[in-house]
Amino acid sequence: MQSPNSALLRILDMDASASPNSAKIQKVFGGQDASQEKDLVSRLPDDILVHILSFLPTEDAIKTSILSKRWKYLWVSIPNFCFCDHSVWSRTMSHDLLLEVLASFFSSVESGAPVQNGPCIGKFYRWLEMPVAASRLRSWLSAAVKHNVQELKLFLPKGIEFVLPNSLFTSKSLWHFTLKMDCNLKLPGFICFSSLKYLNLRGVTFQDDQSTQQLFSGFPVLEHLTLFKCNWGNINEITIEIPTLKSLTFFEKVIFEDNFLNCKIVISALNLETLKVRGYLNVELLPCNLLSLDEASVNIEYLIDGQQEHSHRLVKLLCGLPNIKSLKLSNEALECLLFAESCPGHLPTFYNLTTLNASMNGPYVMNDDYTSGALIYVLQKSPNLKSLILSRGFEPEDVDMIMDIVPGCFQHCLKSVLIYNVDGAAQELCSLKYLYENAPVLESLSVICSPQLTKDLEKQEEIRHELEQLRGGSGSCKIVFLPYGASL
Repeated sequence: MQSPNSALLRILDMDASASPNSAKIQKVFGGQDASQEKDLVSRLPDDILVHILSFLPTEDAIKTSILSKRWKYLWVSIPNFCFCDHSVWSRTMSHDLLLEVLASFFSSVESGAPVQNGPCIGKFYRWLEMPVAASRLRSWLSAAVKHNVQELKLFLPKGIEFVLPNSLFTSKSLWHFTLKMDCNLKLPGFICFSSLKYLNLRGVTFQDDQSTQQLFSGFPVLEHLTLFKCNWGNINEITIEIPTLKSLTFFEKVIFEDNFLNCKIVISALNLETLKVRGYLNVELLPCNLLSLDEASVNIEYLIDGQQEHSHRLVKLLCGLPNIKSLKLSNEALECLLFAESCPGHLPTFYNLTTLNASMNGPYVMNDDYTSGALIYVLQKSPNLKSLILSRGFEPEDVDMIMDIVPGCFQHCLKSVLIYNVDGAAQELCSLKYLYENAPVLESLSVICSPQLTKDLEKQEEIRHELEQLRGGSGSCKIVFLPYGASL
Protein backbone atom coordinates (compact mmCIF):
# COMPACT_ATOMS: atom_id res chain seq x y z
CA MET A 1 0.00 0.00 0.00
CA GLN A 2 1.33 3.42 -0.93
CA SER A 3 2.15 5.86 1.84
CA PRO A 4 -0.24 8.76 2.62
CA ASN A 5 2.62 11.07 1.68
CA SER A 6 2.94 9.82 -1.91
CA ALA A 7 -0.83 9.45 -2.39
CA LEU A 8 -1.45 13.00 -1.25
CA LEU A 9 1.28 14.16 -3.59
CA ARG A 10 -0.53 12.55 -6.51
CA ILE A 11 -3.73 14.40 -5.59
CA LEU A 12 -1.97 17.71 -5.20
CA ASP A 13 -0.09 17.17 -8.45
CA MET A 14 -3.23 16.70 -10.55
CA ASP A 15 -3.44 20.43 -11.17
CA ALA A 16 0.06 21.40 -10.11
CA SER A 17 2.09 19.18 -12.43
CA ALA A 18 2.45 21.98 -14.94
CA SER A 19 3.11 24.58 -12.27
CA PRO A 20 6.61 25.98 -11.70
CA ASN A 21 6.04 25.37 -7.98
CA SER A 22 5.41 21.62 -8.34
CA ALA A 23 9.02 20.81 -7.53
CA LYS A 24 8.72 22.76 -4.29
CA ILE A 25 5.58 20.81 -3.39
CA GLN A 26 7.43 17.53 -3.93
CA LYS A 27 10.26 18.71 -1.70
CA VAL A 28 7.98 19.79 1.14
CA PHE A 29 5.88 16.62 1.18
CA GLY A 30 8.52 13.99 0.73
CA GLY A 31 11.87 15.18 -0.45
CA GLN A 32 13.00 15.29 -4.05
CA ASP A 33 12.21 11.56 -4.46
CA ALA A 34 8.57 10.74 -3.67
CA SER A 35 9.47 7.06 -3.36
CA GLN A 36 11.52 7.67 -0.25
CA GLU A 37 10.27 5.95 2.90
CA LYS A 38 10.43 9.20 4.81
CA ASP A 39 6.81 10.43 5.37
CA LEU A 40 6.72 14.00 6.61
CA VAL A 41 2.97 14.44 6.10
CA SER A 42 2.03 11.68 8.54
CA ARG A 43 3.96 13.42 11.28
CA LEU A 44 1.71 16.48 11.12
CA PRO A 45 -1.10 16.75 13.69
CA ASP A 46 -4.69 16.40 12.48
CA ASP A 47 -5.59 20.07 12.85
CA ILE A 48 -2.71 21.04 10.55
CA LEU A 49 -3.77 18.46 7.98
CA VAL A 50 -7.37 19.72 8.09
CA HIS A 51 -6.08 23.25 7.60
CA ILE A 52 -4.15 22.08 4.51
CA LEU A 53 -7.22 20.29 3.16
CA SER A 54 -9.29 23.45 3.58
CA PHE A 55 -7.32 25.03 0.73
CA LEU A 56 -8.23 22.21 -1.68
CA PRO A 57 -11.43 22.03 -3.73
CA THR A 58 -14.00 19.93 -1.87
CA GLU A 59 -13.73 17.08 -4.37
CA ASP A 60 -9.94 16.80 -3.87
CA ALA A 61 -10.29 16.91 -0.10
CA ILE A 62 -12.76 14.00 -0.29
CA LYS A 63 -10.31 11.93 -2.33
CA THR A 64 -7.86 11.90 0.57
CA SER A 65 -10.24 9.60 2.50
CA ILE A 66 -8.76 6.59 0.67
CA LEU A 67 -5.21 7.20 1.90
CA SER A 68 -5.49 5.36 5.21
CA LYS A 69 -7.74 4.86 8.22
CA ARG A 70 -6.43 8.07 9.74
CA TRP A 71 -7.39 10.06 6.62
CA LYS A 72 -10.83 8.49 6.22
CA TYR A 73 -12.69 11.21 8.13
CA LEU A 74 -10.23 14.09 8.15
CA TRP A 75 -11.96 15.83 5.21
CA VAL A 76 -15.23 15.91 7.17
CA SER A 77 -13.64 18.54 9.43
CA ILE A 78 -12.94 21.12 6.72
CA PRO A 79 -15.13 24.18 7.32
CA ASN A 80 -16.36 24.87 3.76
CA PHE A 81 -18.07 22.53 1.30
CA CYS A 82 -18.95 23.28 -2.32
CA PHE A 83 -20.90 20.71 -4.34
CA CYS A 84 -21.86 21.95 -7.81
CA ASP A 85 -23.37 19.94 -10.65
CA HIS A 86 -21.71 22.27 -13.16
CA SER A 87 -18.20 22.06 -11.68
CA VAL A 88 -15.33 20.35 -13.48
CA TRP A 89 -15.29 17.35 -11.18
CA SER A 90 -19.05 16.73 -11.44
CA ARG A 91 -18.77 16.55 -15.22
CA THR A 92 -16.28 13.70 -14.84
CA MET A 93 -18.67 11.50 -12.85
CA SER A 94 -22.24 10.33 -13.23
CA HIS A 95 -25.11 12.10 -11.51
CA ASP A 96 -25.71 9.05 -9.32
CA LEU A 97 -22.09 9.00 -8.23
CA LEU A 98 -22.25 12.71 -7.39
CA LEU A 99 -25.29 12.07 -5.19
CA GLU A 100 -23.48 9.12 -3.61
CA VAL A 101 -20.58 11.38 -2.68
CA LEU A 102 -22.97 13.84 -1.06
CA ALA A 103 -24.76 11.05 0.78
CA SER A 104 -21.41 9.73 1.96
CA PHE A 105 -20.48 13.17 3.23
CA PHE A 106 -23.56 13.57 5.38
CA SER A 107 -23.59 9.97 6.55
CA SER A 108 -19.98 10.46 7.66
CA VAL A 109 -21.02 13.51 9.62
CA GLU A 110 -24.00 11.76 11.16
CA SER A 111 -22.14 8.53 11.95
CA GLY A 112 -20.11 10.10 14.70
CA ALA A 113 -17.00 10.53 12.67
CA PRO A 114 -14.41 12.58 14.57
CA VAL A 115 -14.72 16.24 13.66
CA GLN A 116 -11.96 18.73 14.42
CA ASN A 117 -12.83 21.94 16.31
CA GLY A 118 -16.41 20.91 17.03
CA PRO A 119 -19.33 20.01 14.76
CA CYS A 120 -19.44 23.17 12.61
CA ILE A 121 -19.90 23.60 8.85
CA GLY A 122 -18.66 27.06 7.86
CA LYS A 123 -20.00 27.17 4.30
CA PHE A 124 -22.22 24.78 2.39
CA TYR A 125 -22.64 25.65 -1.27
CA ARG A 126 -24.94 23.46 -3.36
CA TRP A 127 -25.78 24.16 -6.99
CA LEU A 128 -28.15 21.55 -8.44
CA GLU A 129 -28.78 21.45 -12.16
CA MET A 130 -29.98 17.83 -12.24
CA PRO A 131 -32.96 16.22 -10.46
CA VAL A 132 -32.54 15.10 -6.88
CA ALA A 133 -35.04 13.58 -4.48
CA ALA A 134 -36.62 16.24 -2.27
CA SER A 135 -36.31 13.95 0.77
CA ARG A 136 -32.57 13.60 0.18
CA LEU A 137 -32.13 17.37 -0.07
CA ARG A 138 -34.08 17.86 3.17
CA SER A 139 -31.82 15.33 4.86
CA TRP A 140 -28.69 17.15 3.70
CA LEU A 141 -29.99 20.52 4.84
CA SER A 142 -31.11 19.16 8.21
CA ALA A 143 -27.62 17.75 8.77
CA ALA A 144 -26.01 21.05 7.79
CA VAL A 145 -28.24 22.97 10.21
CA LYS A 146 -27.57 20.44 12.97
CA HIS A 147 -23.86 21.03 12.53
CA ASN A 148 -24.19 24.80 12.82
CA VAL A 149 -23.83 25.82 9.18
CA GLN A 150 -22.90 29.49 8.96
CA GLU A 151 -23.13 30.27 5.24
CA LEU A 152 -25.58 28.43 3.00
CA LYS A 153 -26.04 28.87 -0.76
CA LEU A 154 -28.69 26.77 -2.49
CA PHE A 155 -29.38 26.93 -6.23
CA LEU A 156 -32.14 24.42 -6.96
CA PRO A 157 -33.28 23.13 -10.39
CA LYS A 158 -36.37 24.45 -12.14
CA GLY A 159 -39.64 22.56 -12.40
CA ILE A 160 -39.39 20.71 -9.08
CA GLU A 161 -41.22 21.62 -5.86
CA PHE A 162 -39.00 21.61 -2.78
CA VAL A 163 -40.04 21.92 0.87
CA LEU A 164 -37.16 23.10 3.02
CA PRO A 165 -36.82 21.55 6.50
CA ASN A 166 -38.40 23.45 9.38
CA SER A 167 -35.12 23.42 11.29
CA LEU A 168 -33.56 25.68 8.65
CA PHE A 169 -35.95 28.50 9.57
CA THR A 170 -34.86 28.47 13.21
CA SER A 171 -31.12 28.17 12.65
CA LYS A 172 -29.10 29.97 15.30
CA SER A 173 -25.78 29.77 13.45
CA LEU A 174 -26.71 30.80 9.89
CA TRP A 175 -25.60 34.35 9.08
CA HIS A 176 -25.51 34.29 5.25
CA PHE A 177 -28.26 32.59 3.21
CA THR A 178 -28.76 32.56 -0.57
CA LEU A 179 -31.73 30.62 -1.97
CA LYS A 180 -32.66 30.25 -5.63
CA MET A 181 -35.74 28.14 -6.27
CA ASP A 182 -38.29 28.72 -9.01
CA CYS A 183 -41.24 27.37 -7.06
CA ASN A 184 -43.47 28.14 -4.09
CA LEU A 185 -41.63 28.98 -0.89
CA LYS A 186 -43.49 26.88 1.67
CA LEU A 187 -42.93 28.22 5.16
CA PRO A 188 -43.33 26.70 8.64
CA GLY A 189 -45.46 28.15 11.40
CA PHE A 190 -42.51 29.64 13.28
CA ILE A 191 -39.56 31.51 11.76
CA CYS A 192 -36.59 33.07 13.54
CA PHE A 193 -33.17 33.46 11.95
CA SER A 194 -31.52 34.80 15.08
CA SER A 195 -28.06 35.34 13.51
CA LEU A 196 -28.87 35.98 9.84
CA LYS A 197 -27.36 39.19 8.46
CA TYR A 198 -27.33 38.53 4.70
CA LEU A 199 -30.36 37.17 2.82
CA ASN A 200 -30.63 36.71 -0.94
CA LEU A 201 -33.90 35.26 -2.28
CA ARG A 202 -33.94 34.57 -6.02
CA GLY A 203 -36.89 33.45 -8.13
CA VAL A 204 -39.05 32.26 -5.21
CA THR A 205 -42.85 32.49 -5.33
CA PHE A 206 -44.41 33.89 -2.17
CA GLN A 207 -47.63 32.03 -1.37
CA ASP A 208 -49.79 34.49 0.57
CA ASP A 209 -49.76 37.64 2.69
CA GLN A 210 -49.77 35.90 6.07
CA SER A 211 -46.86 33.51 5.59
CA THR A 212 -44.79 36.11 3.72
CA GLN A 213 -45.36 38.69 6.45
CA GLN A 214 -44.31 36.10 9.01
CA LEU A 215 -41.14 35.42 7.02
CA PHE A 216 -40.04 39.08 6.95
CA SER A 217 -40.81 39.36 10.66
CA GLY A 218 -38.32 36.61 11.46
CA PHE A 219 -35.05 38.49 10.91
CA PRO A 220 -34.15 40.31 14.14
CA VAL A 221 -30.58 41.22 13.07
CA LEU A 222 -30.78 41.22 9.24
CA GLU A 223 -28.64 43.92 7.61
CA HIS A 224 -28.62 43.15 3.87
CA LEU A 225 -31.63 41.92 1.87
CA THR A 226 -31.81 41.11 -1.86
CA LEU A 227 -35.08 40.12 -3.54
CA PHE A 228 -34.16 39.06 -7.07
CA LYS A 229 -36.86 38.30 -9.65
CA CYS A 230 -39.28 36.89 -7.10
CA ASN A 231 -42.93 36.20 -7.92
CA TRP A 232 -45.29 38.52 -6.02
CA GLY A 233 -48.48 37.54 -7.86
CA ASN A 234 -50.11 36.03 -4.74
CA ILE A 235 -49.39 39.02 -2.51
CA ASN A 236 -51.78 41.90 -1.84
CA GLU A 237 -49.89 43.88 0.81
CA ILE A 238 -47.02 43.19 3.20
CA THR A 239 -44.66 45.31 5.28
CA ILE A 240 -40.91 44.77 5.39
CA GLU A 241 -40.17 46.26 8.80
CA ILE A 242 -36.64 45.37 9.88
CA PRO A 243 -35.01 47.98 12.15
CA THR A 244 -31.48 46.59 11.59
CA LEU A 245 -31.68 46.58 7.78
CA LYS A 246 -28.93 48.63 6.08
CA SER A 247 -29.34 47.76 2.39
CA LEU A 248 -32.25 46.55 0.26
CA THR A 249 -32.04 45.49 -3.39
CA PHE A 250 -35.34 44.88 -5.17
CA PHE A 251 -34.93 43.45 -8.68
CA GLU A 252 -38.22 42.74 -10.43
CA LYS A 253 -38.95 39.90 -12.80
CA VAL A 254 -40.09 41.32 -16.14
CA ILE A 255 -43.02 39.28 -17.44
CA PHE A 256 -43.90 41.48 -20.43
CA GLU A 257 -47.59 41.75 -19.68
CA ASP A 258 -49.39 45.02 -20.16
CA ASN A 259 -50.70 45.20 -16.63
CA PHE A 260 -49.52 45.88 -13.10
CA LEU A 261 -49.77 43.62 -10.07
CA ASN A 262 -52.14 44.69 -7.33
CA CYS A 263 -49.36 44.25 -4.82
CA LYS A 264 -48.10 46.77 -2.27
CA ILE A 265 -44.88 46.40 -0.32
CA VAL A 266 -44.35 48.86 2.51
CA ILE A 267 -40.67 49.34 3.36
CA SER A 268 -40.11 50.53 6.92
CA ALA A 269 -36.49 50.47 8.03
CA LEU A 270 -35.18 53.20 10.31
CA ASN A 271 -31.53 52.35 9.65
CA LEU A 272 -31.70 51.65 5.92
CA GLU A 273 -28.79 53.35 4.16
CA THR A 274 -29.01 52.02 0.58
CA LEU A 275 -32.04 51.22 -1.60
CA LYS A 276 -31.74 49.82 -5.13
CA VAL A 277 -34.82 49.24 -7.30
CA ARG A 278 -34.63 47.69 -10.74
CA GLY A 279 -37.47 46.57 -12.97
CA TYR A 280 -40.63 48.33 -14.09
CA LEU A 281 -42.58 48.96 -10.88
CA ASN A 282 -44.99 46.11 -11.52
CA VAL A 283 -45.10 45.97 -7.72
CA GLU A 284 -45.96 49.14 -5.80
CA LEU A 285 -43.16 50.04 -3.40
CA LEU A 286 -44.05 52.37 -0.53
CA PRO A 287 -41.06 53.47 1.59
CA CYS A 288 -41.72 55.06 4.96
CA ASN A 289 -39.60 56.02 7.97
CA LEU A 290 -36.35 55.77 5.99
CA LEU A 291 -34.69 58.38 8.16
CA SER A 292 -31.11 57.15 7.59
CA LEU A 293 -31.25 56.63 3.83
CA ASP A 294 -28.17 58.00 2.06
CA GLU A 295 -28.29 56.46 -1.40
CA ALA A 296 -31.04 55.25 -3.71
CA SER A 297 -31.18 54.14 -7.33
CA VAL A 298 -34.27 53.60 -9.47
CA ASN A 299 -33.62 51.80 -12.72
CA ILE A 300 -36.81 51.33 -14.72
CA GLU A 301 -35.86 49.06 -17.59
CA TYR A 302 -39.15 48.49 -19.34
CA LEU A 303 -42.24 50.67 -19.75
CA ILE A 304 -45.66 49.06 -19.92
CA ASP A 305 -48.28 50.80 -22.05
CA GLY A 306 -49.91 53.40 -19.89
CA GLN A 307 -47.05 55.44 -18.50
CA GLN A 308 -49.42 57.28 -16.19
CA GLU A 309 -49.43 54.30 -13.83
CA HIS A 310 -45.62 54.10 -14.00
CA SER A 311 -45.44 57.77 -13.07
CA HIS A 312 -47.96 57.36 -10.27
CA ARG A 313 -45.95 54.53 -8.71
CA LEU A 314 -42.60 56.22 -9.24
CA VAL A 315 -43.78 59.40 -7.54
CA LYS A 316 -45.05 57.35 -4.58
CA LEU A 317 -41.67 55.65 -4.35
CA LEU A 318 -39.72 58.92 -4.51
CA CYS A 319 -42.07 60.60 -2.03
CA GLY A 320 -40.87 58.04 0.52
CA LEU A 321 -37.25 59.19 0.12
CA PRO A 322 -37.34 62.79 1.42
CA ASN A 323 -33.96 62.56 3.20
CA ILE A 324 -32.02 61.03 0.32
CA LYS A 325 -28.49 62.36 -0.26
CA SER A 326 -27.54 60.58 -3.49
CA LEU A 327 -30.03 59.58 -6.21
CA LYS A 328 -29.58 57.62 -9.45
CA LEU A 329 -32.32 57.61 -12.07
CA SER A 330 -32.49 55.67 -15.32
CA ASN A 331 -33.62 57.34 -18.53
CA GLU A 332 -36.94 55.50 -18.40
CA ALA A 333 -37.48 56.79 -14.85
CA LEU A 334 -36.97 60.34 -16.09
CA GLU A 335 -39.37 59.64 -18.93
CA CYS A 336 -41.97 58.55 -16.39
CA LEU A 337 -41.54 61.84 -14.54
CA LEU A 338 -42.80 63.71 -17.60
CA PHE A 339 -46.24 62.72 -16.36
CA ALA A 340 -45.52 63.45 -12.69
CA GLU A 341 -47.02 66.94 -12.70
CA SER A 342 -50.45 65.39 -13.24
CA CYS A 343 -49.99 62.89 -10.39
CA PRO A 344 -51.40 63.69 -6.96
CA GLY A 345 -48.72 65.12 -4.72
CA HIS A 346 -46.10 65.55 -7.46
CA LEU A 347 -42.48 65.11 -6.51
CA PRO A 348 -41.25 66.07 -3.05
CA THR A 349 -38.48 68.61 -2.56
CA PHE A 350 -35.22 66.80 -1.82
CA TYR A 351 -33.56 69.24 0.58
CA ASN A 352 -30.73 66.82 1.49
CA LEU A 353 -29.96 65.68 -2.05
CA THR A 354 -26.38 66.60 -2.99
CA THR A 355 -25.65 64.14 -5.85
CA LEU A 356 -27.88 63.36 -8.84
CA ASN A 357 -26.81 60.72 -11.36
CA ALA A 358 -28.84 60.55 -14.57
CA SER A 359 -26.54 58.14 -16.39
CA MET A 360 -27.61 54.87 -14.83
CA ASN A 361 -28.37 53.04 -18.08
CA GLY A 362 -24.68 53.18 -18.88
CA PRO A 363 -22.67 56.31 -19.55
CA TYR A 364 -21.68 55.13 -23.03
CA VAL A 365 -25.15 54.19 -24.28
CA MET A 366 -25.54 56.48 -27.28
CA ASN A 367 -29.33 56.31 -27.72
CA ASP A 368 -30.39 57.87 -24.42
CA ASP A 369 -33.76 59.50 -24.90
CA TYR A 370 -34.65 61.14 -21.61
CA THR A 371 -36.01 64.62 -22.11
CA SER A 372 -34.38 67.72 -20.75
CA GLY A 373 -37.72 68.85 -19.34
CA ALA A 374 -37.89 65.88 -16.98
CA LEU A 375 -34.32 66.46 -15.82
CA ILE A 376 -34.98 70.14 -15.18
CA TYR A 377 -38.07 69.14 -13.18
CA VAL A 378 -35.93 66.98 -10.86
CA LEU A 379 -33.26 69.69 -10.61
CA GLN A 380 -35.88 72.22 -9.52
CA LYS A 381 -36.79 69.83 -6.70
CA SER A 382 -33.15 69.63 -5.56
CA PRO A 383 -32.29 73.05 -4.10
CA ASN A 384 -29.02 71.96 -2.46
CA LEU A 385 -27.52 69.83 -5.23
CA LYS A 386 -23.72 69.95 -5.44
CA SER A 387 -22.86 67.25 -8.00
CA LEU A 388 -24.59 66.39 -11.29
CA ILE A 389 -23.77 63.43 -13.57
CA LEU A 390 -25.35 63.21 -17.04
CA SER A 391 -25.10 60.54 -19.72
CA ARG A 392 -25.06 63.34 -22.31
CA GLY A 393 -25.98 67.00 -22.74
CA PHE A 394 -29.47 68.37 -23.14
CA GLU A 395 -31.49 67.50 -26.24
CA PRO A 396 -30.91 70.04 -29.05
CA GLU A 397 -34.65 70.61 -29.50
CA ASP A 398 -35.03 71.37 -25.79
CA VAL A 399 -32.19 73.85 -25.41
CA ASP A 400 -34.29 76.86 -26.40
CA MET A 401 -37.07 75.77 -24.05
CA ILE A 402 -34.86 75.51 -20.97
CA MET A 403 -32.76 78.63 -21.54
CA ASP A 404 -35.15 80.66 -19.41
CA ILE A 405 -35.34 78.02 -16.65
CA VAL A 406 -32.51 78.06 -14.16
CA PRO A 407 -32.87 75.71 -11.17
CA GLY A 408 -31.93 77.28 -7.84
CA CYS A 409 -29.14 74.78 -7.24
CA PHE A 410 -27.33 76.04 -10.37
CA GLN A 411 -27.11 79.56 -8.98
CA HIS A 412 -26.20 78.75 -5.39
CA CYS A 413 -24.54 75.39 -4.80
CA LEU A 414 -23.79 73.29 -7.90
CA LYS A 415 -20.02 72.70 -7.81
CA SER A 416 -19.29 69.78 -10.14
CA VAL A 417 -20.77 68.49 -13.39
CA LEU A 418 -19.77 65.36 -15.30
CA ILE A 419 -21.18 64.82 -18.81
CA TYR A 420 -20.64 61.74 -20.98
CA ASN A 421 -20.72 61.33 -24.76
CA VAL A 422 -19.98 64.92 -25.75
CA ASP A 423 -19.15 65.21 -29.47
CA GLY A 424 -18.93 69.00 -29.76
CA ALA A 425 -21.97 69.62 -31.99
CA ALA A 426 -23.30 73.18 -32.07
CA GLN A 427 -26.48 72.48 -30.09
CA GLU A 428 -24.52 70.42 -27.58
CA LEU A 429 -22.14 73.33 -27.08
CA CYS A 430 -25.18 75.47 -26.27
CA SER A 431 -26.11 73.12 -23.43
CA LEU A 432 -22.54 73.26 -22.07
CA LYS A 433 -22.68 77.05 -22.19
CA TYR A 434 -26.05 76.96 -20.42
CA LEU A 435 -24.55 74.92 -17.57
CA TYR A 436 -21.34 76.93 -17.38
CA GLU A 437 -22.99 80.33 -17.55
CA ASN A 438 -25.83 79.67 -15.08
CA ALA A 439 -23.74 77.96 -12.40
CA PRO A 440 -21.52 80.74 -11.01
CA VAL A 441 -20.15 78.60 -8.14
CA LEU A 442 -19.27 75.69 -10.44
CA GLU A 443 -15.73 74.51 -9.70
CA SER A 444 -15.35 71.51 -12.02
CA LEU A 445 -16.78 70.63 -15.43
CA SER A 446 -15.64 67.20 -16.64
CA VAL A 447 -16.41 66.17 -20.20
CA ILE A 448 -16.13 62.57 -21.37
CA CYS A 449 -15.61 62.87 -25.10
CA SER A 450 -17.25 60.82 -27.82
CA PRO A 451 -14.86 58.71 -29.96
CA GLN A 452 -14.78 61.52 -32.55
CA LEU A 453 -14.08 64.32 -30.09
CA THR A 454 -11.45 62.20 -28.32
CA LYS A 455 -9.34 62.37 -31.48
CA ASP A 456 -9.99 66.06 -32.15
CA LEU A 457 -7.77 67.88 -29.66
CA GLU A 458 -8.16 71.15 -31.54
CA LYS A 459 -11.93 71.00 -31.13
CA GLN A 460 -11.52 70.36 -27.42
CA GLU A 461 -9.42 73.49 -27.01
CA GLU A 462 -11.93 75.48 -29.02
CA ILE A 463 -14.77 74.42 -26.71
CA ARG A 464 -12.66 75.16 -23.63
CA HIS A 465 -11.86 78.64 -24.91
CA GLU A 466 -15.52 79.45 -25.69
CA LEU A 467 -16.61 78.35 -22.23
CA GLU A 468 -13.88 80.26 -20.40
CA GLN A 469 -14.80 83.45 -22.25
CA LEU A 470 -18.21 83.31 -20.58
CA ARG A 471 -16.41 84.12 -17.32
CA GLY A 472 -13.94 86.53 -18.80
CA GLY A 473 -11.25 83.87 -19.04
CA SER A 474 -10.84 83.82 -15.26
CA GLY A 475 -10.42 80.04 -15.10
CA SER A 476 -12.47 79.91 -11.88
CA CYS A 477 -13.92 76.60 -13.07
CA LYS A 478 -11.63 73.73 -14.04
CA ILE A 479 -12.62 72.27 -17.43
CA VAL A 480 -11.34 68.74 -18.06
CA PHE A 481 -11.71 66.71 -21.27
CA LEU A 482 -11.37 62.96 -20.83
CA PRO A 483 -11.15 60.32 -23.58
CA TYR A 484 -13.98 58.01 -24.54
CA GLY A 485 -14.09 55.02 -22.23
CA ALA A 486 -12.59 56.84 -19.26
CA SER A 487 -13.83 55.61 -15.88
CA LEU A 488 -14.05 57.83 -12.84
